[in-house]
Amino acid sequence: MATKPAKKPVVNNTEKVNEFMNKLDHPFKAEVQVVREIVLNVNKRITEEIKWKAPSFSYKGASVKDSKGLFNAGLEAKATRAIDLHEGDKINESALKELIRAAVALNTASGKKK
Repeated sequence: MATKPAKKPVVNNTEKVNEFMNKLDHPFKAEVQVVREIVLNVNKRITEEIKWKAPSFSYKGASVKDSKGLFNAGLEAKATRAIDLHEGDKINESALKELIRAAVALNTASGKKK
C-alpha cells in the first residue's frame, strides 16, 4: 500500500506576503506597506498575493469610475486596470479608498465573493 505524501502546512496569502515584505530590500518598501494597509483595511474580504514580484490585489473593478485618475496601467485592457506607483508619487489615500469601496460594491452587487 502506497503512503500519501505529507501535507504541506497551509500558509495563507497574507502570511506569504508578510514573509515577502520582511525580506524585501527596496527603496519603496514603506510605500508598499502603506498601500497594503489601506487596501486591506477598506474591506477585510480583500485578499492579496505576490504577483509580478510585488504584493497584488485582484478585484473585478475595471468598470468602476475613476474620478481621481488613479488607474494608470492596463488602460487598454477590457477587464482589468492597474495602479502603478513610481518614485516620487504621492498616494492619494482617500481616492484609493473610494476606488476600492466602489470595486467592492460592484463585486457585491454582482454576487461575487471577493
